[in-house]
Amino acid sequence: MNRGRKVGFAARLALSAIWIAGAMVAGCGMAASRRSLIDLNSASEQELSSIAGLSPDDASRIVANRPYYHRRELVDRHVLTDVQYEQVHERLYLGPPAVPSYLRWVAPIP
Repeated sequence: MNRGRKVGFAARLALSAIWIAGAMVAGCGMAASRRSLIDLNSASEQELSSIAGLSPDDASRIVANRPYYHRRELVDRHVLTDVQYEQVHERLYLGPPAVPSYLRWVAPIP
């Protein structure tokens, strides 16, 4: 039972390190290009529909099928077609909410 808690903590620690490393890269001159990207897991329907190639109906389907753990899930879950995905995938990124719910909070080890 204790082993499962250690694995959960290790996975959470690894994901945190990856997220921090991404934030550091964004702070080193990549921030301007990052601003033009839209977070797939937290963007509003209006923000999503502002992307060329996405209609308001597409944006509604994207929001309704959250959370996403990979951008390609838009096609795998039949939210967008392959053609639509190819048009918009470079404008989308996945922010921290893509972390699975079981990794968001892990109790501290006493």
